[in-house]
Amino acid sequence: MNTKDYINYFPELDGKDANEQFTILEKARYHAFVVQRLSAKSMMFMFASIVMGAIFPALSLILFGNDIVTNALSIGIAIFICLTVNKRLNGLILKQGLDGFLSDNDT
Repeated sequence: MNTKDYINYFPELDGKDANEQFTILEKARYHAFVVQRLSAKSMMFMFASIVMGAIFPALSLILFGNDIVTNALSIGIAIFICLTVNKRLNGLILKQGLDGFLSDNDT
């Protein structure tokens, strides 16, 4: 997970500069994966995004046969879907880590 992709992503960090957000997000990532042990959930999310991305080209192959343009277009759309779903799901994990990190630092 590249935490730089999540700068200006969470409303909890509005008003902070990019370096401060990056530092907080790295600590939140550590909190999510080490303290809360969400690594298995992350792997499950990655597998789910790959499966969701593979369904679209498989359907295209079944419906349209070996048409190269259609299959290439469906693979491109599938890659976009896979990356978007993966970013959103990893954002959920990072949000859990961010909430845990911020609540630990408030006390």
